[in-house]
Formats: sequence, C-alpha cells, structure tokens
Amino acid sequence: MTTARMTAALGAPQSPIAELLATFAAPSPAETYVVRERISQISTDLSQLDNEIGRVEDILQGLRRKREALQRIYHGHENILNPTRRLPAEILREIFVQCQAMADGMSVRTASVCRHWRAVAIATPSLWSYLELFFSRKKLVRDAEMIPKWLQRSGGHRLKIWILYKGHKPHSLSEHEIESKKAIFTLLKSQGHRWYDVHLNAHESMPSLLRKIPKNLPILEILNMFCFIPRADFPIHINGSIEAPALHTLTLSSGVASWLPGIPWAQLTTCDMEGTWKKCYHTLQSAVNLKSYTIRSSNIHIEPEEPLSPIHHSNLQSLAIDARSFNQESLRDFFDLLTSPSLTELSLTGIGRRAPSYLAPFITRSSCSLTGLELGQPGAEYAHSVLSHLFSLTPALTDLTLHCEVDAKLMNLLNHYPIHPTGSRRLLPLLTNLKIPVRDRFTCGECADFLSSRHRQLRVVGLFVRSNLRRDPRRLTDKAWQRLKHLRDSGMDIHVESHWDTIYSIEEFLEATRTEGADKGGNMCINHEQEDGSTDEDTQDYATDDESEDEE
Repeated sequence: MTTARMTAALGAPQSPIAELLATFAAPSPAETYVVRERISQISTDLSQLDNEIGRVEDILQGLRRKREALQRIYHGHENILNPTRRLPAEILREIFVQCQAMADGMSVRTASVCRHWRAVAIATPSLWSYLELFFSRKKLVRDAEMIPKWLQRSGGHRLKIWILYKGHKPHSLSEHEIESKKAIFTLLKSQGHRWYDVHLNAHESMPSLLRKIPKNLPILEILNMFCFIPRADFPIHINGSIEAPALHTLTLSSGVASWLPGIPWAQLTTCDMEGTWKKCYHTLQSAVNLKSYTIRSSNIHIEPEEPLSPIHHSNLQSLAIDARSFNQESLRDFFDLLTSPSLTELSLTGIGRRAPSYLAPFITRSSCSLTGLELGQPGAEYAHSVLSHLFSLTPALTDLTLHCEVDAKLMNLLNHYPIHPTGSRRLLPLLTNLKIPVRDRFTCGECADFLSSRHRQLRVVGLFVRSNLRRDPRRLTDKAWQRLKHLRDSGMDIHVESHWDTIYSIEEFLEATRTEGADKGGNMCINHEQEDGSTDEDTQDYATDDESEDEE
C-alpha cells in the first residue's frame, strides 16, 4: 500500500467509545471487548505507519544525498564561469594582498578556497610577511612549527611583526615548550635584517624581551613599544643599543625610552610618546626633523625644577597632546617655550576646566597657519572671549573639533565676530569639517540654525551627542532632526559620533532615541562623549623568566 493510500484508508483517527473517554467511569464487559479490539487495531496501524515512515525517510535521505551531490556539481559548473578564472595571477595576487590589508594584515584565508588560489597565495610573499605572536603556552609548539613555513613563503619580503610577550612562571613550561620558545626567538633574530614594522607589547616582561630581539635592524622603519611597569622597577639600561638607520616612526609608552640607549631621535619624522612632560620636551628638542608628534602624559608628580631653553622647531607640522595627566602650569610652560612656524594641525584634549589662553600667544609667536584644530574635554566650559580670539588667529582653519561645551552665543560669534563698535566679520571662513557636541546648552534646533548659516561651506559635520539627550524632548524634536536631515540630503554629510568614534546616521540615532531600554536597542551601544574616562581590565603578566632563557 502506498503512503497516499494508507493515509486515505486511515482517515482521521476516531474512537468508537468517545463518550467513555470523556468520563472516568469503568467500562462494561462489552465496552472492554471493544476497547481491546481497538487497541489491537491501533497497534497494527502504528506498526504499518512506522514501517512506511522508515521507508519514506530512507527515500528522503537518498534524495538529499543526490541533491547535495548535484549541488556540488552545480557549483563546480558555476565556478567554471566565475570571472576570477580569467584574472591573471598578478591581478589575483594583488586582490589577495588588498583583502589581507582589510582583515588587519594577518588573514590568509584565500589560501584555503581552492587549489589554484592556494598556489597563487603561496607564491605571494607579502601575504606571509606578517607574523603575529602571543607566546601563550597553547601556541608555543604550534608557532615554532609554523613560523619556518611562513618565513620560507615570505621569501625576502620585509617583515611586519606583532609580539604580545608574557613571561612565564618558573617551571610552568615543559621542556618541549621551552625549546619551542627558544626556537621562535632564534628564528626571529636570524631575520633581523628583514624587520620593517615591529610592535612589541610586553608589560612587565619588556626587559626580557629586549634582550632577545636583534640589535642590528637595517631596514626597520616603524617601531611600537608598549609596556606597563612601576617606575621603581625600571631597569637602568639594556646592554647594547638597537641600530636602526631607517627608523622614522616611533611609539613608546612611559619609561621605555630609558631602556633603549642611543635612540636616533634626529632621524625620526613621527613620534607617539607617553611620559613626563619634561621627557616629552627633551624628545622634541632632540628630534629636530620631527613632523608629527603625539604626547600622552602618564605622570602627574611635580618634577625637579631645571632651566629649560626655548625650542624653535621648524619642521613640526602636527602636534597632538592628551593632557589629562599634565600639570596645567607645566603645559603652559611647554607652549611658552615652543615656537613652531610650520605647524598646521594642533590637537589639545583633556585640558581641564580652564580655557587654554596660552595657545593664542603660541600661535602668534609661531606665525603658523593652522588648518586643523581639536580642542577641549567633555563638560569643560571655556570663556567665549578666549575661543573667539583663538579662532580669529586661525583664518585658514578647515577642520575644527570641539569637545568642550558650546552654546548658540559662541556659535553666533563665528558668524558675527565684533571687530569694532559698528562692524563684525565671519570667523573661520574656510571651515569645511566640523565636529561639535550637542548637549545641555546647545540644542539640536540651535545646531541646525548654525549649520544652515554655513551650508555653502560645510561638507562634513559630526555631532557628539549624549545618550541622555533622548530624555529631554525640548532639546530633541522631530522638527530639528528633520532640518538636519534636510541639510544632509542637500549635500552636507551629517552624522552622530560616539565616544569610540563609531559613526551613526541621523536615522539610526533618532531610532535609538525613540526606543526605551537597552534590551530594545534604546542605547544602541552609543556611549557618547563622557566626562569620566574608563579603563580596560588590567591583565596580569609575569616577569619571572629564567635568566637561562635570555640570550645576551
């Protein structure tokens, strides 16, 4: 009997004693006979159905296998028509390189797509020239086996190396793991002549790591070194200095410079440094060819007084200072000592509640023509007179980012700055890119008013918006957002920026403000400009490497 006939024969399941099923009464002898007959019939039907279900499932399983096989053949035939088959190996190789760059430089997934792609990938040295090493116990042995293959496939291509190094507790590694660790460093040292871009993150284990890296790095151009270690534990020095005649970009966390004697400051063009403000001062004094300098102060202690001479830095073009830990008087002294006529970009953030009145004399003395300015910290309120005077000294400014509080009066000064009792002029006439906060004192409507007054010049506008803005309908109205959307649709790129530089469209943020509760997406993970910073969870390192592992 076929499945269709069996289903039709069975029909809808019915019981001849439905009334008895609805009660709790005991069946009569006649009813008992009927029930037993019905149970026997149902058992037979169930057995037949089970057999039929098994048969149909076997058929379905076979059909599924055939479909999967046919699907593979289908995709195989489709791949024959794939345009990538017509690409020369040189073009395909360049596509792989670009894909790797978009995947943070480490991915070689293109080598696992097909045999042809794998052959092209293996024959592309630059795909294998990025080494990322964590020195965790789980990966030591595997990395020791894989690194020789990567180095072989990278050919003579220059290497980009990212190392997160942690010391290990004594006797925590097996003998095989210790040998693997030594083998990795031996391989890396043997390729020192190919080191080009190196990032070292070692925390307390930095001294041990520095003893293991090669000293002669002839083509090293970029060096990043980050660690966290108490000042009392700083070593006096590391024996032997690193020779890097091509080095031009250097990033150092606090105290690392003291471990590297003979840093070629004069040849640097880019430096990102964390340290005391006087160390940053001496670095700027020594790095005479520096074009871009980023300073992050990590020390708020009062340092010994010593006479400092003025610095006239003719090559510096970009200066960025995160002054959250700077002594404000020291920061003033820093700018009072500096003259930088070539400066075009200036970023001064985390400068507290007081307006940076020392910037105007610095700009006047330097006679520099700023095109980019980033200023303030969230929640700070600066005098309008100081800011407007600063803007009057920077007529060539095209990019402006303000983190401090703004209001309609300040923004109005940009359009009507009084130069004498009977006249005014527009400040920042070349301004095209603007990032400003929309907060307690500057509503969305007032923001739309200002942007409308500059709609011919402004091209890109970023709004720092606090998450609690959605709780105040007076500052967040549909009319204001419709005006912003109109400006956006007219060609002005308006977006909302979060604390982590995540960018949202106006529609995305408006939807978030209308949705209550984090579980419904109300906060949309928009942790907007905050007055208090947060720190990541600290990780624990061990500085207990056996000296027998260090290679002098």
